[in-house]
Amino acid sequence: MTKKGLSFLMAFVFLIGCQSGTGQQTPATVQTATASGPQIVKIPITNPSQVDSLRNRGIDILVVEETFVAARVAPEEEVKVQALQLKTEPIKETELVQRLVRIPGVEKARIQELVDLGIDVWEVEGDAVTAQVYDKHIWEIEKRGFTVKILERNVQNVVNKAQK
Repeated sequence: MTKKGLSFLMAFVFLIGCQSGTGQQTPATVQTATASGPQIVKIPITNPSQVDSLRNRGIDILVVEETFVAARVAPEEEVKVQALQLKTEPIKETELVQRLVRIPGVEKARIQELVDLGIDVWEVEGDAVTAQVYDKHIWEIEKRGFTVKILERNVQNVVNKAQK
């Protein structure tokens, strides 16, 4: 298995590990929040300001796409989403995308700081780190003073090319 294939497998295992609850799940979707704990859900949006509104209410947004966000929502947070006239829906695994990014100017001593955020580092070349991340990680990385360049909006595209 290639390094990128292994990274994809690790990301899939991470995704499964992020899902809590004991209910049956179909392979193609993640259930909405239940009494058992937070679940990763899809929240359809109509404009970018809704992303900020969700974040300002403490919703843990993982991915931002043009027409929806993927978020980890606890049962008690459902009311926060509904207060914005939004709803949660099951999310397909293919919609929970990660970005392939390059982070230049990373001192060796700070690489562990990035790893501790939960990102999947693919390569360290000189002072640049290549990693797969959720949008949530991009915000945190930038908050820590790093520059983030998105190389690919869906890391799965890179994995698929590598497998061909």
